[in-house]
Amino acid sequence: NLLILTAIKADQTRVMKYITQLNNYSAPDIAIIAISSELYEEAFAIFKKHNDNTSAIKVLINNIHDLDRAHEFAIKCNQPPVWSLLSEAQQKEPTKTGDPSEVTQVGKLHVSQTRENTENNDEREYVSILKKSPEVGDVFNLTKSHSTKWDEIAIALEVDESTRTSVQHDIQLGDNGKLDQILQKWNEAVSSDVTWEKILQVLESMELSETASEVKQFLKKPSIIKKYSKARDFDSS
Repeated sequence: NLLILTAIKADQTRVMKYITQLNNYSAPDIAIIAISSELYEEAFAIFKKHNDNTSAIKVLINNIHDLDRAHEFAIKCNQPPVWSLLSEAQQKEPTKTGDPSEVTQVGKLHVSQTRENTENNDEREYVSILKKSPEVGDVFNLTKSHSTKWDEIAIALEVDESTRTSVQHDIQLGDNGKLDQILQKWNEAVSSDVTWEKILQVLESMELSETASEVKQFLKKPSIIKKYSKARDFDSS
């Protein structure tokens, strides 16, 4: 930080070299100081280097005042927030023909296309996870508020009768709080060909629509997508 700050005050010709070659500095703080010192290209370079693309395009728009470069930058980033900022700026900047809608249309189209691609990708990942065999712990935790229906759920999961009887016995004795023990029994007995798709079908057939909705939201979480994307699909053949 000190080396770059000194260059900003004493020898601005060295600033770009330092921010390009050095890494261990507070990027947001240095960029703000660079802007206040009218070192806009340097500020843009800092934000771009540290992948703060929304801040980078703001510099191109608000400080460098170059919408052409901003448009090129948006194409490279292809991120909805970046396109949105460009679109807003273009709406305020008339085209050579005096029609601002002409220039904003491209930005709006890219925002729409990028969002659509993201949504399509999310849907593909979700459909893929439906074909995966769930970890019983996940199923159990998602359905634990329906302990009275555990036996029916266990049947759908193809848990053997002796295990189901044992689980029901624990519940009747008031031991349903011992989730780890019941879960272990399920883990040992659950069929390997159960998929998330089957779980959802079971819940919906039992009119547990709220739980089914919770399962769907659970499966769309980034951490869960990452977790199950590594698992192999169940092969029904």
